[in-house]
Amino acid sequence: MGSRALLRAMHADEAGQSVVIVALSFTLLLGFAGLAIDGGRYYAERRFLQSAVDAAALGCVQKLTVGGTQQQAEDQGELILRTYNLPGDPTGTGVVVNDDPQYDTWFNASGSADKRNLYDGVYAGSTDCRVAVRASMQTLFIRLFGLQAISVPANAHAVAKGGMYPVIVNRYKDPPGPSSTFVDHIKQDAYQSANPNTCSENGGGGCPDAAAEVYSVDGSGVVTCSVCLWGPETVIAGQGYQSSDSDFRGFIALDVRDFSTSPTGASLFYNGVTAGTQTNTLKDIEASYVNGGYPGPDLETYVPGSNPLQAGLQVGIMSGNSSGVVVSNFDRYFQEGDKVLIQLFDGQVREIPEYTINAPSSIGIPSTTYGPADGTTFRVGANQRFRDAGDKVVLEMVRDTFNGTETDTPTQLADMHFDPGSEPSPPYTGRFTPAGGSGTQVRIRDLQLTGGSAGIYSVIIKGQAYEVDGTQLSTKKAYVPLNVGGVTGDFAMSFDATAAEFPLNGTATFTFSLSTGSAGGAFGNSNVSFALDSTGCTIGYVALVSAIPTEPLVCTTATISPNPAVPSKNDPPTVTVAIPLTGVPQGTYTLVLRGRGVNSASQPGVHVQPLTLAVGTAAGGATKYVNVQGYSVFVITSVTSNSVSGRAISGSYADPRDPNLNVALKPGLIPWEAAPY
Repeated sequence: MGSRALLRAMHADEAGQSVVIVALSFTLLLGFAGLAIDGGRYYAERRFLQSAVDAAALGCVQKLTVGGTQQQAEDQGELILRTYNLPGDPTGTGVVVNDDPQYDTWFNASGSADKRNLYDGVYAGSTDCRVAVRASMQTLFIRLFGLQAISVPANAHAVAKGGMYPVIVNRYKDPPGPSSTFVDHIKQDAYQSANPNTCSENGGGGCPDAAAEVYSVDGSGVVTCSVCLWGPETVIAGQGYQSSDSDFRGFIALDVRDFSTSPTGASLFYNGVTAGTQTNTLKDIEASYVNGGYPGPDLETYVPGSNPLQAGLQVGIMSGNSSGVVVSNFDRYFQEGDKVLIQLFDGQVREIPEYTINAPSSIGIPSTTYGPADGTTFRVGANQRFRDAGDKVVLEMVRDTFNGTETDTPTQLADMHFDPGSEPSPPYTGRFTPAGGSGTQVRIRDLQLTGGSAGIYSVIIKGQAYEVDGTQLSTKKAYVPLNVGGVTGDFAMSFDATAAEFPLNGTATFTFSLSTGSAGGAFGNSNVSFALDSTGCTIGYVALVSAIPTEPLVCTTATISPNPAVPSKNDPPTVTVAIPLTGVPQGTYTLVLRGRGVNSASQPGVHVQPLTLAVGTAAGGATKYVNVQGYSVFVITSVTSNSVSGRAISGSYADPRDPNLNVALKPGLIPWEAAPY
């Protein structure tokens, strides 16, 4: 074959290959175009269906919040889907909603037992609604490849939420008892009988939102209630609020809870609140919930009669001078007639510690051979919860031992007793419930010393609390100087603070000045040495004792600088105690510091100072709290510049998620996998 013929043959072959390549390319391009077009239609259909089920779920829940039944709520959801949302489908797909909810096992194997398996229809629970649809969208181009239709699912889950507001209402005007003025702000029978025409939300005599009320309309159109179910008007927050603490105005810190374990403050925090949060920051955080609602976690269900109350229902309070911000927010976002979910309590503001030993500044024994005789007095007090429960305190003198075996208490000191407080009884009155106000006055009995040397020593007054049934509660110790022989040459350790908050894995530091006090140079120029108690740990380590009795002892290291040091009246040195906290678990701990020296008269002196470390938690500040004992719906009746008032339009319910409280909530979407299910 000639060269020209060969070239013609090659060109003919290339032309054939080009046809094949063009055909394949066209098919591929058609596939991409079909994927883009049908894929776009899929996402348009998906967005359309999602908007439809979202609206239906919210509408379903909205029916629950106005008192509708579950069936009425489901009907509302279906109506919204069929009448308003599904018509006008952008892809022309017809979606049929099942009259009865349909379940399979797409979410898990539980079938209809788990409402998350809903795939078609509307389901209404007592506080939530689920809506699911499945559309079969016909394809336009992808069908060329054998896929005739695409399943487009959409589901939505809505719940009655909006939650609690950071206010709490004293349920009672005057506590339950013989008082003739006792009023229960939640449906109190005597109030209802005496005020038959004030049962409407605005107190005007109508009953528009009280479906269970019996009322009549006379010829002139006046509505009269024959049965009043709602409570009298009361101040919710601000000026005029009533409780056992005149500083409290109803503004609570929902993020600060559980006063059951720490003797110095709250131990649980939520939503970014941490130990040491400044008061102004905290009140701004709490007040923000008036508008947006509390993000949770919700408080737990109240168990009536529980004593002490469940820890999760012990909620910190904000002081009276902070209440203005919550009143201002109500004024901004609420008006008369609006409904809110309110916490209830018994009117008692409680405080940690629940009982206190106000120990004497010192116990004096005038000579080395003395007694037995009566000694000084001191007071023991208790908060309202402790007194209401009838809990008891027993007192005893404990020798001040350290490092396991050594003691700072003279061996010649006889065991002293307390009246009241000591056991056995008689002649001592034994266990007692401290009085309110300034507490119960306790006198030291049987103060006796049978020898020894003049000096300043240390003893411990120990208090042990018990419930009425004998269950042991908290133990408290007060370290008290024991001055034998009227010693005047002494030193003093004056601390900047003896309780403080420190971050996890940080360093706890305490500083104090070492002076000779008012006695001037009577102590002399001798050194004072310092040591931290190691009882329970290897000598050389420091014992950190948890505020929770069941928690283990923590042994760590510490430094004291300078050590020793010479006290001075005019130029006292500053001493620093530093404790590394690496590896120390979160919690509140106590360690015991001792200073020892000998004055110019060769008389020994010792002073003991417990130090409290709050590691990653609160050492103090929020020490006052209230016990939440129920939940109710209130309608706002008045919002002024300094107070918010309202009246209950529901009873008291133990569970904040009770359907009877739905009327105060707002519909909101939550994840499909979230409870309830």
